[in-house]
Formats: sequence, C-alpha cells, structure tokens
Amino acid sequence: MQVFTERELLERFNEQFNEVFPLVQFGSLSYEAAKVLELVDPIAYRQEFLNWLDSEDFADDPNSGNYVYQSELDETEKGSE
Repeated sequence: MQVFTERELLERFNEQFNEVFPLVQFGSLSYEAAKVLELVDPIAYRQEFLNWLDSEDFADDPNSGNYVYQSELDETEKGSE
C-alpha cells in the first residue's frame, strides 16, 4: 500500500492548483495562486485541499495517520474480513 504524508499531498495539490489558476498580480509582483489562497483564506484553502483529496481518491489511513488511495484501503479492509 502506497502511503503519503500530508506534506507530500499538499505539495501535489499546490502544483495542480497553480497549473489551473494563473499567478496573482499585485502591481509588478506575482504570487502563486495556492499561496495567496492559503494566506488570505486558510479555511477555503483547506476545503479546496480536502475536495482535491476526494477527487484524487485519497483517504485517511487510520493505522498510520497518513493518506492512502481509497481503493487500496478498501481492498485491505476486505482482506481483513
């Protein structure tokens, strides 16, 4: 079973978010969209991250406190029945 830390998944989320949304411009300065959202509205940022986790088939692994693919977790649970 492949296990991912929250940090690893946040990095992936930020990369994908920044691919979809353009740089945020303030005068001559540019900022990545994910960083702006995280700093301006941390609750919305967290919700977007959770929505992304669901859309990418990630789930909390109750045994490790990290994340795994939901389909792998389901298979493991079926095997233990």
